[in-house]
Amino acid sequence: MRAPAGGEEGDGREAGFERENLVTGITLMLYEDAAGINTTDETTLSFIKYYPVSLVSRETAGTPYNTKQDEAIYTTGNQSLEGSGLDMSKTYHVIVVANQNMTSTFTTSSKLKDVRDYVMTKIYNGTGLGADASNFVMSLETDYTMNFASPSSKTTEGNKITYFFDNIRIERLAARIDFWTNYSNNTKTAAYGTYNVNVSGTPTTVNGFKYIIDTDGRYFILESITLFNLYNEQEYLFKRVTSGWTGTPTTTYLADETLTNYVVDPHTVDKESSSLKYISQLGTTEPTWASLPFYRTAESLNSQTSKLEISSNLTSADKSNVFVVGYAKENTLLPTTPLKSYATGMAITGSYYTSDNDYIVRKTYCGYLRHQGESSTPYEAYEWSDLDASATVGSTPMKYGIVRNNIYRVSIESISPLAGKLSLKVAVHDWRHVKHPIINI
Repeated sequence: MRAPAGGEEGDGREAGFERENLVTGITLMLYEDAAGINTTDETTLSFIKYYPVSLVSRETAGTPYNTKQDEAIYTTGNQSLEGSGLDMSKTYHVIVVANQNMTSTFTTSSKLKDVRDYVMTKIYNGTGLGADASNFVMSLETDYTMNFASPSSKTTEGNKITYFFDNIRIERLAARIDFWTNYSNNTKTAAYGTYNVNVSGTPTTVNGFKYIIDTDGRYFILESITLFNLYNEQEYLFKRVTSGWTGTPTTTYLADETLTNYVVDPHTVDKESSSLKYISQLGTTEPTWASLPFYRTAESLNSQTSKLEISSNLTSADKSNVFVVGYAKENTLLPTTPLKSYATGMAITGSYYTSDNDYIVRKTYCGYLRHQGESSTPYEAYEWSDLDASATVGSTPMKYGIVRNNIYRVSIESISPLAGKLSLKVAVHDWRHVKHPIINI
């Protein structure tokens, strides 16, 4: 029940699928300002152009790392700067946006602050359900400069000079939510497949994940997973954090997340009683889970092609399949935000059976996704009727929430027979940032 580690690295990093780190082109913007992305000046862009890119290398999907690594590397190849108006004796700050041609949105007359404050409505193609997502929008991860007077290296051939620069890291605007068939000890086993049950009036075949819940052989079969409270408003093109919500907090662009600051989305401050766009937002009556957009049956998970066999960052005993449930926009909350209405979560539906395969009862448990730690307390999931509508986020920064470029991996840690509670474990992983290197201009 170890809590997510929080911070910029989460519980480690992991390579994504090819469709998740595929880049077809980048918009490159340059501007001249010594203060960089956080300047207060009325700086304008000096250069903007869209370039197609080609793949240099890619890591195997699911490869875990505990430090910042790069899952895919792309290059623009040599590109001419003739007529660009750039001064080859100067240093420029860089903005990169991948899979999005922004040359019709911004020009060299555009102000940096307009680029910095730009919001996106669509951050990938597809529904985002399971593996149905591609063409992920990605943007600059950290402030970066290009010094033409002192590049990493350069070559001269006749009157032609080619400048080589260090790698530029970018990150996805989307987050991913997984279900992991991890188990914690020998008395709780998880598997996926088809189970035959001898129950009058219920299906004789159940496709799902089977968990043995006691020494008498009674078991729980997970039948479906449903994501709820998925934020569906606009998202900032570039990550920003704030130092707090009282007094005069400092907001910083492209800063690392810590254990004491807050990631901000365009409507974080409105998440108390505002009517915002959410997918499957919980209300005053329990929803029909199967009717919600991000409902996944165990059978659909089993047949999904985006399934990983990974060696986890935890122990060798935790090697098991990981299933992509869906993709989410950034969703960060105030300390006073009501969890039931705004915190993204997962509803787990399954049935209890005796050792003789006799049906006992079907239950649905709801658990909010954690982004940051809360000591060693287990993450308990509750039936919908037991969710406290008055519960709020509380004082721990980023205890709950969804942050871009993270993987939220949920596994069932334990199931108590008919006790009305289910303990979940959430591991938060950064996708390793897609690195756009060596812009050979």
